[in-house]
Amino acid sequence: MGADVIIAVNVGTPLLKRDQLDGIFGVAGQMVSILTEQNVQASIAQLKPTDILISPELGNYTTADFDSLAKIAVLGEPAAEKVAGRLAQLSLSPEAYAALRQRQTVAQAPDLQKIDEIRIEHLGRVNPEAVIANMETVAGQPIKQDVLDKDMRRIYGTGDFEHVNYTLIDEPGKRVLAVEAVEKTWGPDYVRFGLGLSSDFTSQSSFFNLAASYRKTWINSLGASWRSMVQFGFNNLIFSEFYQPLNPEGTFFVAPNVSFLTRPVYLYQGRNNIASYTFSSGMLGLAIGTEFKQYGELRVGLTGGAMTPKLETGAVYLAPDNTRIAQGAINTTLLLDRLDSVHFPRSGWRFGANVFSSTTALGAEHSFNRWTVDGTAAYSLGDHTVNVAMKAGGKLGNQPLPLYSWFQWGGFMQQSGYKTGQLYASNMTYGRLMYYHRIMRGTVLDGAYGGVSLELGRYGVPLLPEAPTGLLTSGSVFIGADTPIGPAYLGYGRAADGNQSFYFFLGKMF
Repeated sequence: MGADVIIAVNVGTPLLKRDQLDGIFGVAGQMVSILTEQNVQASIAQLKPTDILISPELGNYTTADFDSLAKIAVLGEPAAEKVAGRLAQLSLSPEAYAALRQRQTVAQAPDLQKIDEIRIEHLGRVNPEAVIANMETVAGQPIKQDVLDKDMRRIYGTGDFEHVNYTLIDEPGKRVLAVEAVEKTWGPDYVRFGLGLSSDFTSQSSFFNLAASYRKTWINSLGASWRSMVQFGFNNLIFSEFYQPLNPEGTFFVAPNVSFLTRPVYLYQGRNNIASYTFSSGMLGLAIGTEFKQYGELRVGLTGGAMTPKLETGAVYLAPDNTRIAQGAINTTLLLDRLDSVHFPRSGWRFGANVFSSTTALGAEHSFNRWTVDGTAAYSLGDHTVNVAMKAGGKLGNQPLPLYSWFQWGGFMQQSGYKTGQLYASNMTYGRLMYYHRIMRGTVLDGAYGGVSLELGRYGVPLLPEAPTGLLTSGSVFIGADTPIGPAYLGYGRAADGNQSFYFFLGKMF
């Protein structure tokens, strides 16, 4: 961010010993420590001789020792005393510091002089036109400081740069806004790994996913990227998409993709799992779309392939009629997202809509139109947050939805109290009111939260008798935290009809 001197404090802790890896929490904590320690060492290696590193001796304390913060905090004092001489070189006398604060608190008159040119300097792979397209500041107009500050954050938020800064240069006959965006030294190829664990503490509803993704950015001057992902566990997935903008601003794009997916489907009669299926599909797609800058995108595409359902457990009469179901559809998706956080949003909103139009004209086995909409909005006052969410779906037109395209719902924050996937219907309407309170902040995590939810849902005529039907009411209580590998939840859900479950989540179930 352009600082002349960095004062860095290393609060990393040593890895756990072998005898401390006692169960899933120990293993998960060790993995987080390994990942964060790699980042810590990379950051330390980037410090300059003029920077100052403070390393408290934390002993056996770890980031999980929240109840010992008072004891941990005092360990920073002797560590700082070791570099007191260098810190003193940065200090000011009381008089000079008071004068500095006076200058900082005096409001500066707005700069009404227009800029004649925006210049993006020292770029190797990122197209300068794409950077300028992300800015609301334009040449020929005076600078608005709040707008320019947002421009810098927005450019940094693209993920292409280590830091972003700017200077104003007066050249003969013109004034230049020079944006210095330093490209990441570790790009343009990125590899990420993911872990997801989900359990309601029964053998039938405990799942895991292991995932890895590869993303190659700025393949050409228009900002093309190639994203691929593999996943094993609850859902087995191979996915690859080539994303090609059609202009430097990225307003329009095309995106060919291919995917292979194997997912389980469970059929419940009441709370009893009477059958399980495996749905395997291979699909090819081509989408065209438009981006709405900082809001989201709309894409329309053709997709085709085949799906193979298979009965894994259950009575023979529950076996699917078809062993291969041809797929061919027009798929339309709108996504708008202004939430400030993926896992525990405190402000903003998100809206998504999809229409899947299957048609025999494109080779599909069945013609039908399936629609879904979902949305989330969050508002906070201090550490208190209210989060409202909804999801609905069904058919468009007269053609019924085939069984393989019905909605499967149920589980934590998806009609809490019911088992994961217990609700299976041709249409659904679901709403959730959630409140959570930040109970901890100031750690390496975003924060820890405690909260409750109230959930209402109505689902179509059930496939089997004794399945929950009508208006379903449920709720949950939970504690959660945002960790480096995704959210962690421990919660309890209960429905009005007596269905209840405890839940544990770690990471993201893709």
